[in-house]
Amino acid sequence: MNKKKNFEYIIVSTIYNENEYKYNEINGEKQEKPDFILRRNNGIEFGVEVTELYYNETSARLKKRPKYVEDIKRGEIDKRDIKLLHVNSLYLDIGNDNEPDYQFLFNNFTIPQYTEND
Repeated sequence: MNKKKNFEYIIVSTIYNENEYKYNEINGEKQEKPDFILRRNNGIEFGVEVTELYYNETSARLKKRPKYVEDIKRGEIDKRDIKLLHVNSLYLDIGNDNEPDYQFLFNNFTIPQYTEND
């Protein structure tokens, strides 16, 4: 298999257990659109097209949404990402001694780093 097809196969075999699904090798490396034709043990065949793979939805938003990091800093964050990105808002107290007046400055956060092995 060529490098691209091998990587796609790794993705497909991670999702579809090889004990339950068989790769149809009739079309081999030349199979495109779908990338793979799998056969269930009951004989039903279906196609699988590998487009992109992300560790999770947060990773996909960080990569695919232009300026998402800037949006997060302004407080415009998808609520599903708050815990995963460990978002903490930073405020400054500009009030006087008797009454605090907290003004939002920006969000501070950490972005998890993943590798292809993850």
